[in-house]
Amino acid sequence: MGRDDKSRKRRSHHSPSPEEEEKRKHRKKRHEREDGEEEKEEKKRRRREKERKREKSGKHGKTSEDEKEKKRKDKHRLRKKDTASDFKELSEADYFSKNNEFATWLKEEKSIYFSDLSSESARDLFSSFVKRWNSGKLAQQYYEGISSGPRSAHKWKIKA
Repeated sequence: MGRDDKSRKRRSHHSPSPEEEEKRKHRKKRHEREDGEEEKEEKKRRRREKERKREKSGKHGKTSEDEKEKKRKDKHRLRKKDTASDFKELSEADYFSKNNEFATWLKEEKSIYFSDLSSESARDLFSSFVKRWNSGKLAQQYYEGISSGPRSAHKWKIKA
C-alpha cells in the first residue's frame, strides 16, 4: 500500500494538458520574439550612435545643413572684412556699447540729436545704423571709435 500512495503522488504531477502545453509554447515564442525585438532595437540604437559620431567628427563627407550654412556665412564674412577695414559686426545688443558712434551718426547723417528721440525711435534708428555699420558703408571714424558724441542741441556754458 505504501507504494500505491507514492505512485499516486507521482501521478498527481501529471503531464500538462494539451491546452496548458499550448499556452507554455505560446509564452516561450512571445519571449523569444521580445528578445529578438530587443536585439533589433539595440542594433538600431548603436547605428544611430555611430551616425551621430560621424556627423560630429565631420568624416565620411557627411555634413549637416547647419554646418554648410555656417561655412557659407563665414566665407561671406571673410570677404566682407577684406573689402572694408577690420571691424566687429554689430547687433541690436550693442545699443549701449556703440552709443557714442550712434549719436554722432544721428547728428551728422540724420541731423537729429539723440536726446530728441524717444526710446522706441532711437532703437529703430539704431537698427538702421547697425545695417550701415555691418555693410561697411560708414566713415572710418565710426569704426575707429568715438570718445563722446553730441547729445543735445543745448549749448552748455561750463567754465573750465
